[in-house]
Amino acid sequence: MAAHDTVRIVAHDEEWAARCAGEAEAIRAVIAPARAFIFHVGSTAIRGLMGKPCIDLLVSLLDWSEAQQVAATLKTAGYVEEESCDNPPRIFLVKPDPVTPFHLHLVPNGNSWGQDMIVFRDELSGDPDLASRYAALKQRLAQAYPTDAKAYTRGKSSFVAEVLRHAAAAFSNDRLLTHQRAELNRAQASEPGTCRPIWCCGHRRNLSLFQ
Repeated sequence: MAAHDTVRIVAHDEEWAARCAGEAEAIRAVIAPARAFIFHVGSTAIRGLMGKPCIDLLVSLLDWSEAQQVAATLKTAGYVEEESCDNPPRIFLVKPDPVTPFHLHLVPNGNSWGQDMIVFRDELSGDPDLASRYAALKQRLAQAYPTDAKAYTRGKSSFVAEVLRHAAAAFSNDRLLTHQRAELNRAQASEPGTCRPIWCCGHRRNLSLFQ
C-alpha cells in the first residue's frame, strides 16, 4: 500500500505555505523554459483547516503541447507519475516525502478541472463556517476509511459539488450585475451615436488564476 493510499488528518501546519512556496520555485526552475502558473490548492492551502499532510500543487501549463516533456522533467526532480487523463486533460504526479509529500496536478491553463480546485479553495478560505463543516466531514470519513483514500475522496464528492454549484450561481449573479452596471455607465458616458466596448469584471474564479 502506497503512503498516499492511507488517510490521516492532522492539524493545520503554518509551515505548509512556506514549503509550498519553496517547491513552487523549484518547479519553475526545473521546467524552464516552459511557463506555468503554480497554485497552492487543497486543504493545506486553507489557513487553519486540518487536512492530510500532503501539499497539493496545481501547475497550470501555458502550452499543453509541452506537457509530456514537463512531466518527464519533473520525474528527474523526484516526482513519480501516478495517473494521466485525457478528459479533462491532466497528469497527476507525486513526490514522496516521509513528512509532507507533494501531489502535483499538471493541467492546461484555463482547464475547468483546475479552475474548480481554485474556486473550492477560495470558497472555503472566505467562509470559516463552510471550512468547519468540511473539516468535520473529513474527520468522519478518515475514521470510516483509514486505509481507503479512494473511498475517502468519494465521500467528499457531494460536498465539493455543492460548493462549486453555489459558487457558479454566485458567479452568474455577479456577472449579471456587473454587466448591468457597465451598461448604465456606458449610457451615462457615451455621446449619442457612439459605441464603446464593455469589459465585464470576473468573479474570483477568473481573477484567482493570476494571483
